[in-house]
Amino acid sequence: TTPFDMRVQNELDRYHLVMNVLRNVKCKNKMQLLFHCEEMLGKHRKYIREYGVDMPEVDNFKWE
Repeated sequence: TTPFDMRVQNELDRYHLVMNVLRNVKCKNKMQLLFHCEEMLGKHRKYIREYGVDMPEVDNFKWE
């Protein structure tokens, strides 16, 4: 597995963290954001199974 995948498996990645916050706050686009996070987690699962490495958008991520 990869470092990011370990975070996903332990639900400590950015998508799970955002989803946890959204469940506890009022937000105009809450359902859209939850759907986006679930969609990205699905893409991650598929990508890591196929290629065995993190997705480029995760691997090349840098805080600006």
